Amino acid sequence: MNRNILTQLRDHEEIKEVYVHRFLFVLAFTLISVFLPIYVFNKTNSLTTVMVFFAVYSGTGLLTSLPVAKLAATVGYKKTALVSSPFTLVFYNLMRTLESSNPMIYLFAVIGGISFNMYWIGMNAEISKSSNKEERNKETGAIFLIPILASIASPYIGGWISEVYGFNTLFLTVIILIGASFIPFIFSFEHFEKNDYTLNSFFKKEKIVEFKTFFLQGFTFAGYFELWPLYVGYLVSGSMVLGIVGSLREIGGAIISVYLGKKMFKTNRYKFLNNGVILYILTALAITFTQTPMIVFIISFLNGVSMRNIEIPIFAGILGKAKEGERLGYFAFREFAIAGGRVTLFVILAILFHLLDPLAGFRTGFIIISVAVLCLRFTSKKVELEKN
Repeated sequence: MNRNILTQLRDHEEIKEVYVHRFLFVLAFTLISVFLPIYVFNKTNSLTTVMVFFAVYSGTGLLTSLPVAKLAATVGYKKTALVSSPFTLVFYNLMRTLESSNPMIYLFAVIGGISFNMYWIGMNAEISKSSNKEERNKETGAIFLIPILASIASPYIGGWISEVYGFNTLFLTVIILIGASFIPFIFSFEHFEKNDYTLNSFFKKEKIVEFKTFFLQGFTFAGYFELWPLYVGYLVSGSMVLGIVGSLREIGGAIISVYLGKKMFKTNRYKFLNNGVILYILTALAITFTQTPMIVFIISFLNGVSMRNIEIPIFAGILGKAKEGERLGYFAFREFAIAGGRVTLFVILAILFHLLDPLAGFRTGFIIISVAVLCLRFTSKKVELEKN
């Protein structure tokens, strides 16, 4: 049989393994992720501490992106994601033991930051390698859709578990599921490549536009994954309400992922990106002017739609851009820039919450994020995405 056909068949199986892993991993991750910011707040009773926690968590990406890429060049993409699992399990186990005003919280953040930086560099490189060029947009939609389907009910279930059995049980459930998610990778075929990237490679002139784009994506991610659920949890008491918000955002993301998987092509990626930017800004500005749960639910659903409308076109465009021999370095560069954006926003928010009352801090934070998303719309159009 032709070597190219064998390679295609093998890569087809590899992407299936990625799908299975992503389903289980995101099922576990979304059980807890929407509650983590308000959990830290409830333990520390300080919005500033929450922001510093996530600044440290994200800041590890600035320090570990390049070493992680070098590790992946040695052990392989999936093995790097696999190596991250002990750090992830330790992180969640430590978080369930967190007590109020414990300075060890920042050490916990470092461990969590290392684990997820390691995971995403290895996983994104694997997705890029395993995805089929001709099916890039369809597979990117599936890559996002499969975990989103897993996560539709999980925030609600996480809210129910935390209210009925407590956060300790919720953390233990997450630990078990994450451990199971890596089983498909243990005996699977591994991808390797050399990595010649250095820190200087991250700051080459031709990389500036891409750095700006990923940096601004860091603002977008932080607003979506940390600030939004923190605001809702701060505004409305009860884990069940926050769980419903998380599930509604995932439903919105699932619907648009299916649509983009069918309708998005190289020629119209920016059209969908533009729609996502407009909707993200409108929802971010609207959320802090309502205190009615039903309105919060509607806005959160639309925010989930907007987030995937931004994320999927950009990710589909960069999947094939990283060439053989540069893939690890490229995704390390991406994580480095995203971490820089997240850290910058969290530092700004920490200062805002220290100086302003909570509502003013949230409103100012969402305005800053909206400006960043608007800038993302212009910088991303200058990024030379995959052409062929």
